[in-house]
Amino acid sequence: MNELSRRYAIISDLHSNTEAVTAVLADIKQRAIDDIICLGDVVGYGPEPRECLDMVMQTCRVCLLGNHDEAVLKGAHNFNAWAREAIDWTREQLQENGAHAEANRRRWAYIEAMPLKFQTNGLYFVHGSPRQPLEERDHLPQGSLRPPGDRPEDQGQRAALGQPRAQTPEGRLEPW
Repeated sequence: MNELSRRYAIISDLHSNTEAVTAVLADIKQRAIDDIICLGDVVGYGPEPRECLDMVMQTCRVCLLGNHDEAVLKGAHNFNAWAREAIDWTREQLQENGAHAEANRRRWAYIEAMPLKFQTNGLYFVHGSPRQPLEERDHLPQGSLRPPGDRPEDQGQRAALGQPRAQTPEGRLEPW
């Protein structure tokens, strides 16, 4: 298929919720969408990080590193107590142990290989913001889906951002 005519499904902030991911992937399949791009945060909070990672590994063209994914690798610094506890538990689930050791090594390697950004066909994908993909969450001009343009690779591209947000009456994008 010609790259210009591709259709993309964009998923994000799955947080180990396989029930929701299963439903979304079934809908994507029914719509015959060509490529799935995951904007990160595959793990964290939910009870099934291994299963959720496996689903993403099998179905997504690319999966970006989210701040929860990074925290599993490096530690949950600057997270609230609840999120830190979830990250610590998730890390334990993904350690090389017993029957899951080989699969967990593949999952861990997959998280380590997740890129911070992905570009294709004039589209620019990040988890947080184009300037700082893991740290900023709302750096786009009001009413715009274009990156801020402070880097050459951002020029003229449409951006897709993870980290669910809602627009305030003042025009700022705020996390839910």
